[in-house]
Amino acid sequence: MSVIDPAALDVLRELQDADDPNMLKDLIVMFLDSTPERMKKIKAAIESQESKSLLLEAHTLKSSCANLGANPMREVCLQLESLGNAQTFEGATELFENLERQFHLAKSELQACLK
Repeated sequence: MSVIDPAALDVLRELQDADDPNMLKDLIVMFLDSTPERMKKIKAAIESQESKSLLLEAHTLKSSCANLGANPMREVCLQLESLGNAQTFEGATELFENLERQFHLAKSELQACLK
């Protein structure tokens, strides 16, 4: 089962034109390059119990996931964002571990799109 929604990638492909023929690849590379740092910030926010930081970082990553159709990751980010909003960290470590698993799966599928 795919962890990347092919319809989301199709929409991005349709937005490509002669001026930006590599837009989808560029977006994938940007996502793959920036996500590990964003995840480090989420982990640090959980460890230091900084709810505002958790809210912001999870929200930002959620948006990036949504753009590329990484829906399982988006769902985990939404849950982490909700924890930050509620100023609680109950279950945050487990959610982060799930986020790491989902990123590993998404990364594999997205890298295949670059070939």
